[in-house]
Amino acid sequence: MSSGIIRRIDPLGRIVLPKEIRRTLHIEDGDPLEISLSGKRIILDRYFPLTGLKEQSEAFLKVFSKELSVAAAVCSLDTVIFYRGFSLSGDNELSVEMRSLIRSQSVYQYNAQNPVYLTVSTACPVNASFSIGTPAKPVGALVLIRDKNNDATDNQLDTAKFIAKALTELTRE
Repeated sequence: MSSGIIRRIDPLGRIVLPKEIRRTLHIEDGDPLEISLSGKRIILDRYFPLTGLKEQSEAFLKVFSKELSVAAAVCSLDTVIFYRGFSLSGDNELSVEMRSLIRSQSVYQYNAQNPVYLTVSTACPVNASFSIGTPAKPVGALVLIRDKNNDATDNQLDTAKFIAKALTELTRE
């Protein structure tokens, strides 16, 4: 796919990614990018530390969902990476509100006056969200999905908070 935008490499080997492309891909200052080669092409991909923890994240979610009867998801800065106990139809892109919660490292619990939805669709209301990462380096969140009109139990909230802290430790470099 050609965007028609040409950039020159500066003497230090740097290029500037156009604002329009960064905005479209939700790339912000300080976001890590993975650089790889494919033949004679240079590939830039968003780097999500949580994707390297696929087995651990899936194991946490499997046990969490089964033992505590909860629907939950592990999200990167802008996408649902893993989920259990519910289904997603269509795009896994996070809602603007959810992305904002993750980047600000804010804890969220359901508020009927100000509900937050997991994705751009309103099919998955968030019951609670616990940040993964640090304020200086947000990585993602562990999100509990609201089941009908039931609030998360204290046990579910405490366990979700514990899992988010464990994943934070696993993503530290």
